[in-house]
Amino acid sequence: MNRRHQLRVLAGDRLRLKMATGCGLKSGRCDGAFPNPLYYNILMIHSAMLEVTSRVRIPLSELSFSFARSSGPGGQNVNKVNTKALLRWPVLASRSLPDDVRERLVARFARRITAQGDLLVSSQRYRDQGRNVGDCLSKLESMLAEVATPRTVRKPTRPSRSAVGRRLNAKKQQAGKKKGRRPPDED
Repeated sequence: MNRRHQLRVLAGDRLRLKMATGCGLKSGRCDGAFPNPLYYNILMIHSAMLEVTSRVRIPLSELSFSFARSSGPGGQNVNKVNTKALLRWPVLASRSLPDDVRERLVARFARRITAQGDLLVSSQRYRDQGRNVGDCLSKLESMLAEVATPRTVRKPTRPSRSAVGRRLNAKKQQAGKKKGRRPPDED
């Protein structure tokens, strides 16, 4: 069966992959190559971008997807349909990512990066392949948004002299209250 995938940019720069028939670059559709039922490659449009911020824009042509059988509930299709999506992005070789953002991404998500420098994101939340691809893209977008801006360094501060005095006076008042509640000494 010959399948085609359609890539649509929806409101808020969210990307969704929908199954469609027909092909044409003007309409925003692209061909899917299906050499093996266990491993699918989706050829993305070169002009489509995953835009996280104005500085961080990732062309979808850098991303590659593979599909496998998903675990969990699936009814009759659980052993037949490859719904689990695995996104692979060569983050160390990507020219579209600024160097400072790349350093923070590699430091923050080092466990998700392979020895070849590919970032792996997988999704098997849904029973539908297209929704799992969209979930992978939204996970990647949230990961990039998390490291897009550097963390603000905490500036160490000291309490003022009057604040220290107020705290010590409050302690003396509390100690005086407790001392007044004690029974008198019989010495």
